[in-house]
Amino acid sequence: MHVERDVLVRSVFPELRRRAALHYLYLQEVELRWGVTEEESNRAVELCLSEVCRMIIIGTLFLYISHLSCC
Repeated sequence: MHVERDVLVRSVFPELRRRAALHYLYLQEVELRWGVTEEESNRAVELCLSEVCRMIIIGTLFLYISHLSCC
């Protein structure tokens, strides 16, 4: 698992950030399991998915607000 993360952090994410920047986008990768405690590890998938849903909602709201401020 660590080898895959290393490849993502060292190769994939920098390239994605570079490509996103060409379109004036900012890419921020997040490791959702960093905040999961040992006691919560049996609920890791549930916690990670709830965080993804929360971020989609926040991202949608941010895009909406950004759009309004441009007009």
